Amino acid sequence: MEAPQPTSAKVTSCGRAFAAILATWLSGWCIAQDAAVERPKPAFVPKITISKETTWATEPIDENGFVDYVAVVNRWFRAGVTPENNAVVQLYRALGPRPDGTRQPEEFFRQLGMVVPPDDGPYFSPHQALLPNWVLTAPWTTENFPWLADWLHSQEEPLWHIVSAAERSEYFLPLVIGPDEPMANVLQPGVLATRRLARRLIARGMWQLGGGDRFDAWRDLLAAHRMGRLLGRGPTGFVGLVGASLESEAINAELRWLAETQPSAKQIALLRRQLQRMPSRGSFAERFDACERLIYLDSCIRLARRRLTFEDVVPDGPAFENLPLSRFVEEALIQGIDWDEVLRSLNRGFDRLTISSQLPTAQERREALRRFNDELSNLSQERKQKYAWLVVLADSSTRTRFTAELLASRYFPHVQLHLRFEECVVQKMRNLEIALALAAWRSEHDSYPKTLAELAPKYLDMVPNDFFTDQPMRYTLTADGYRFYSFGPNGADDQGRSEIDTPRGDDLAVGMPPTKPK
Repeated sequence: MEAPQPTSAKVTSCGRAFAAILATWLSGWCIAQDAAVERPKPAFVPKITISKETTWATEPIDENGFVDYVAVVNRWFRAGVTPENNAVVQLYRALGPRPDGTRQPEEFFRQLGMVVPPDDGPYFSPHQALLPNWVLTAPWTTENFPWLADWLHSQEEPLWHIVSAAERSEYFLPLVIGPDEPMANVLQPGVLATRRLARRLIARGMWQLGGGDRFDAWRDLLAAHRMGRLLGRGPTGFVGLVGASLESEAINAELRWLAETQPSAKQIALLRRQLQRMPSRGSFAERFDACERLIYLDSCIRLARRRLTFEDVVPDGPAFENLPLSRFVEEALIQGIDWDEVLRSLNRGFDRLTISSQLPTAQERREALRRFNDELSNLSQERKQKYAWLVVLADSSTRTRFTAELLASRYFPHVQLHLRFEECVVQKMRNLEIALALAAWRSEHDSYPKTLAELAPKYLDMVPNDFFTDQPMRYTLTADGYRFYSFGPNGADDQGRSEIDTPRGDDLAVGMPPTKPK
């Protein structure tokens, strides 16, 4: 059996899933922060074989004799990217050299193939006031939010740059890290700043829509949508999650645009062609397999080398510092571990989860991941603490198995949450495609069809099924429009109730005219 983990909690809402995942992921990037303190080189050098089964990547080798995982990831995600097609290059003309307050190193810009932007410029400057969510989902005017209208006027150049960046086809965000730093410490500069800027683009689109300028409004919303797709092609799970969140917000705004404008069938055909030309969505399975795996393997190897402690890698793991002779206890444990077997075990777990996340249907993925979770041990805090005492006296096989279980319990439970949020975005895109087809039907018939199946083949080549059940979506006509919905990640029929309804539901619904929260 591969390395075990506890069963993850059930997520019943894509919005709540994003909040939970984002919090988890942000905390994940803090792993090994204590490693910034210089540690003395250990006398014990673990035996770690460089091979596909243990380290996954086998080159390039750094000065310490281990795989340079940052170089591996940068090489993987740089393929086919040039300064001319890379959206990140154009984004930094909007964000400047300090998107998150700290000046980026010259190596970062060298890998982008661009000149370091000057310190001062007409860069994006977030307004101190919170951006009301209402301006992202409904038309508004200057009279509603005069301060926001003034701020948008002042940010025309940065907003132009992000619209231009969204037209590019690639997104390569180089990972840059200091010498012998854990890969988990790698900075991902500008990601959250890009999302903040793109959300202002959505707000401007809703402002233009409120002023009757529907074509410029669509341009801004489409640019934000494209930027979400591009971000979703970033190297890490965190970047992909931010991209999926942005794409989700852009789709919500595009659906509102559709409700407010009632375009003709000819115009809708043009909109659909624009959406079809968007960059492909990044796959969590690829990020998981090609980057997240390496981040975790790097942490494990540094643990074996005594460059990290168990507390660095598994913050809620065995509290060795509470034990007598804690340094001796942890040293004894680490020296009695077959690290090649730990790495092989973790790689087998990553392989299995990657395969499970690529199964053709949501039901198959859900069942495969459930089986994997069922095989994982629920390592309670009490058991972990007992292990801290017992494994020191155990044989090498027991120590190795315990370590593999403990390290797996730190990462694997979060995989389902990330996949579910990505799947929500896939379903929302299907909803948008159906809503556009229904709008085209209405333009030519002055009504809506009795069933979604009637949309094919003229308005849709094929009506997509519910992503989560692989069955037709629930569709009903209303007195003044229609309503259809997907069952959502929980696979249960919540009667069309979504996270904005009371009581809350898990369904992903679309209504025309748009429904208000109950």
